[in-house]
Amino acid sequence: MVGDLRWAGATVNTIRGPVSSSWTHSDGKTTLEMTVPVGSEAEAVIPEDPQMVQIAVLESGRPIWQGGMYVPGDEGVQDARKVGHLVTVKVGSGHYSFQLVSQW
Repeated sequence: MVGDLRWAGATVNTIRGPVSSSWTHSDGKTTLEMTVPVGSEAEAVIPEDPQMVQIAVLESGRPIWQGGMYVPGDEGVQDARKVGHLVTVKVGSGHYSFQLVSQW
C-alpha cells in the first residue's frame, strides 16, 4: 500500500478454485478482503498504518490481534503474529474481512 494508491484487487484461478484478495486504504482505515478455496490455507499480510497507535486487527468485527498478541476464537483463523510492521494472519478456507484499526 503505497502513495496515492487507495485500493487494489485480483482473482486467480487455481486447481482448488479461485483465490481472491482486495484491499482499500484511507487515512486511518485499512480493510483486506480475501477468499481461500476449500482444502487450502493462506496467509494474509497486513501492514501497519504509521498514523495509527496501538493497532488491532479485526476479522468480521471480532478481534484476532489485540494488545500485541493473537486472540484465538475466530473460526478459520489459525494464528496471527507480528514481525516488524507487518501482522501476518494464517487462515484456512473461507471468506475473510480484516480491518486494521487503532486502539485509543
